[in-house]
Amino acid sequence: MILESPWFDACIGAVIFINAIAIGAEQALDLNGADITPFVVLEHTFLVIYVLELIVRFLATSGKCLSDNWVKFDLLFVGIGVICLWIVSPIVGDVDELESFYMLRLLRLLRLARAVRLIALFRDLWMLVQGMLVSAQTMVYTIGLIAAILYLFAVVSIEVITKNDLADPESGDPTFQSVVEKNFKDLPHAMLTLLQFVSFDIGRGGGMWLSSTSL
Repeated sequence: MILESPWFDACIGAVIFINAIAIGAEQALDLNGADITPFVVLEHTFLVIYVLELIVRFLATSGKCLSDNWVKFDLLFVGIGVICLWIVSPIVGDVDELESFYMLRLLRLLRLARAVRLIALFRDLWMLVQGMLVSAQTMVYTIGLIAAILYLFAVVSIEVITKNDLADPESGDPTFQSVVEKNFKDLPHAMLTLLQFVSFDIGRGGGMWLSSTSL
């Protein structure tokens, strides 16, 4: 009855969402040197909830829930959480000492992967993801076409801009040379510059935009 309740998946989804937010807040406070003890306690609470969820699923289905890939997904990451927080951490020391182990720190970041579970919990979201997967092939071809066009015009820009007489180190224009050195000194840089124009990325390349138009 608990598993079939419409509120069960909604509550688990809310817990996963709050857990993801708590991870980001914990990292932000940790960078500022603040005390993250409350978030460590909160992480233990989330882990208890996840373990209880799996226990409920096993008891209700007599272990048949293992045929569901999402349950296997949960079992993997809950197991990683149990190993990191309840087994390795007490042996090694506190959380700060545990995070000194690079691999274990990465395993703890896998908690964010549980946010993927939200896809299965909400049907409309799953339909949206399915639509994206169906259109993935078209998106790949689109990206390939854009890359081909960028390559073509990057080659042209090398001939027109990079090999221009104004870019000559001895007799050229210093302003022109600085723009070429920053944005068109080779083919990869030229493609990246053109990609910025295509994507309207003027935050990083605002100066480049002004300098290039002044040419």
